[in-house]
Amino acid sequence: MSDTPTPRARVEPSGSAAVTASALVAPSTLTDDDYPALFVMADEASKRGQERYVLLSRLELVFVILAAGLGALISFLAFAGSNVAGTRAVAAVSGGLLIGAALVRAVSRSTQPTAKWFAGRAVAESAKSLAWRYMAHVEPFNVSTSQADVLFVDALREVLGERTLGTPTPRQRSSGLQQITPPMRQIRSLSFHQRRKAYEELRLGDQLNWYTKKSATLRRSNDRWFALGIAFEILALGSAIVLIAFPTGPNLIGIFAAATAAATTFSRLRGDSEVADRYALAAQELSMIRGRLQASNEHTFSDAIKDAEGAISREHTMWAAKRS
Repeated sequence: MSDTPTPRARVEPSGSAAVTASALVAPSTLTDDDYPALFVMADEASKRGQERYVLLSRLELVFVILAAGLGALISFLAFAGSNVAGTRAVAAVSGGLLIGAALVRAVSRSTQPTAKWFAGRAVAESAKSLAWRYMAHVEPFNVSTSQADVLFVDALREVLGERTLGTPTPRQRSSGLQQITPPMRQIRSLSFHQRRKAYEELRLGDQLNWYTKKSATLRRSNDRWFALGIAFEILALGSAIVLIAFPTGPNLIGIFAAATAAATTFSRLRGDSEVADRYALAAQELSMIRGRLQASNEHTFSDAIKDAEGAISREHTMWAAKRS
């Protein structure tokens, strides 16, 4: 494969007739920067919220597990006949960790990272869907480009509503915060067959591949955490049996029970098997819609896109409802 980049035809501003559809070629790929600035800002806001939520959740669980571990250490110290001062010191540290876990939970509650995660994702997905409807030249954007531009910006404004997404990054500011980017205009200016192919490859195919890979990743992650949780449960059971046989021995049940709970919680942060199943189902649905899209004509193209975007939107709505 040649390393020479595919040349992009020059796209004239809206209203110009200097460039015809036959003179244009579709871009081979689309990056995040090729979508509306609203999508980029919402996507980054969502990622920040998700990262903060995962970080705080993991930090809280780590504090709880460490506190449980120190509780087990206290039983070891008592078993070994350690002095009272040492036992008190370990108990104080354990208490401090539990206070730390409570503070982390309070920070998570007050900052509401999940709300920012979900709100950003909702705006990003809606903006991306509108962008593709605009690029595909389908309802409600199957009008002149100047009219479509106004309708598109108004639709983005309605999607944003009263939400705040933070300040633009330096990269976003340098790009001019364009809501209608040159690649979007380029695809919109293509012939029907080129637009259909661009939508199939750059939107439908990309989303289908994402669902398929994400489903497999979530399933593997869930399986690993499930196996780890079972292992900790077995260790907790073993500790209980040992304690029955030797009542004066160290008590490790707490730490293994806490580790089991942590493994279960970690699996739900990103490896939920239900989500993996829904992603797999969404991939199957998009695969069937892809066949309809390939056979569509200029009259049925809009319906095929409506079904595809509806399937993607429905899956996202179910995803958000599952975590609310």
